[in-house]
Amino acid sequence: MEPETPAFPSPRPSGDYRRVPGERRLREEIRRQAEAFCAARMQGPWLSRRNLEEAARQILAQLHLPEDFLGWTMAAMVTAFWRPQVMGVPFERRLVLLPHCMHHPGACQGYYTAEGLVCRHCGACPLDRLATAARELGCRVLIAEGSPAVARLILEGAADAVLGVACLPSLEKVFDRLVAAGLPAMAVPLVADGCRHTQTDVDWAWEMIHTPYVPQSGRKATFVEWFRAVRALFRPERLQLLVSDGAPREEPPPLRLFDGTSGGELIPEHATADIAWEFVLQGGKFFRPLLTLAAYAAVAGGKLASATDAVHLDNWPEPVLKVALAVEVFHKASLIHDDIEDGDLERYGLPTVHARFGVPLALNVGDYLIGQGYRLLTSLAGKIRPEVAIDLWRVFTTAHVRLCEGQGTELWWRDRVENFFDPTLAVRIYARKTAPALEAALWAGLILTDSAPLSREDLSRMCRHLGVAYQIQNDLDEWVDSGPFARTPGGDGFRLRPTVLWAFAARASGAAETARRVALWRTRPPTVELAREVQHWFRETGAFIQAEMLLEKSRERFRQLAADIAVTELRDVFLRAEELLFS
Repeated sequence: MEPETPAFPSPRPSGDYRRVPGERRLREEIRRQAEAFCAARMQGPWLSRRNLEEAARQILAQLHLPEDFLGWTMAAMVTAFWRPQVMGVPFERRLVLLPHCMHHPGACQGYYTAEGLVCRHCGACPLDRLATAARELGCRVLIAEGSPAVARLILEGAADAVLGVACLPSLEKVFDRLVAAGLPAMAVPLVADGCRHTQTDVDWAWEMIHTPYVPQSGRKATFVEWFRAVRALFRPERLQLLVSDGAPREEPPPLRLFDGTSGGELIPEHATADIAWEFVLQGGKFFRPLLTLAAYAAVAGGKLASATDAVHLDNWPEPVLKVALAVEVFHKASLIHDDIEDGDLERYGLPTVHARFGVPLALNVGDYLIGQGYRLLTSLAGKIRPEVAIDLWRVFTTAHVRLCEGQGTELWWRDRVENFFDPTLAVRIYARKTAPALEAALWAGLILTDSAPLSREDLSRMCRHLGVAYQIQNDLDEWVDSGPFARTPGGDGFRLRPTVLWAFAARASGAAETARRVALWRTRPPTVELAREVQHWFRETGAFIQAEMLLEKSRERFRQLAADIAVTELRDVFLRAEELLFS
């Protein structure tokens, strides 16, 4: 029998919250209330999902409507909140996202590409009219849902606002991270879905597309700008300049990129460097160096020509860029070593370094990147104050040591997982593995301003809560959407690893039952059936519920500490980062 789920705060609404109000008059009333609410009570440069969800619930309560309409109401509020900022974006900087499922299957003359449906303007469905109107205004148009092309276009700087028509699940999937990053967005949900010949309020979509352009000034940078800045930082030509500075002349060029999938074309003397820099540029979110840049800009923004110059990086001090690069280089080194220790064969959708080149060479590449990270810090001598340089070395070496301690503790427990009963031990491991890297990234950005507005101790406490929450979220994500059972088959739960989920389940089951299960499971290969048994164990012992509660507690504690930061811009960086990390 499944345990009863207690009431507890959740970062996501529960139940069927994606129901669309069937009557047009009801949709109109919710829309009017959302616009009035935002105009009167929701001001500022960004909108957190938590505030958005709370406000949507208030509107539904005022209208005596069920929370089944929560998702639709949130879409209406996003549109109302961001409309003034969308008006400040020129038409040619807007991306209009339309759903291909609105096409008429029998009459459509369009064809599909990797980016979605190409409309042939046959007039068989409303897509022709909407897409034509958007293009005539100068907007870029994609007829696709949840396309990776959307994120790529945004990060490449092709658009500064997104206007979308889609079903509520697709809007949640595509818009959640965009809104969390502070990108102006508007949406009109589908009123009849089913992924075939769907419908929407076409007049509202028309109105959204024709949102007028009103030039504005003083627009603040958002996390979208920081993401673009980081991508610019990791372009080969800029990376070459940063890593080559100060290199002895007798050394070979420190950055040589190759595109091959094997080591056959590598020059042996340069193989370590070539593989290392290829991996640095290969993929990832670059979230940690983003934190460094955002923290620096929040405190030293006046030293930059304007907020949006962050995209170009031309006005940024070289030490800030080098430290941000070092943050990612250290992170990528740890990933190479983690993949070896975890036996993972894929990273960023590609074979891991050790899967391609073998464990010995991969170990050496990881060590090489650690050396390059410290070399970047050393190259700052004479360019920053000595006490700042010492502080940078202190924070990075401390992070390095604590990461190894946390990883070592986890590795020790892997062979003794039948005795892993203490969730607080899992939390301590998580705190050591993740929090120090976040702390180093943020503190580095702050101390380079020469006026850090909060203490290292306060930052450490905040990063501990954030790091623990992040690791718990990773544990839970492995079991999301059980149709397959996990996001990444062969994850920690799948391999009987000492996670917080395991600790909760083992504590609830007791020593004898846990030992019995481990003895049985260790005799079997890691199959889908085994994963389902572990998943059922976590569910029947309430491990998922307890982990969700601990996750929310950690996030709430982080938000409480962040709210006490005196500098508004820096406080927003912390709160936006937390929102984005869990969106």
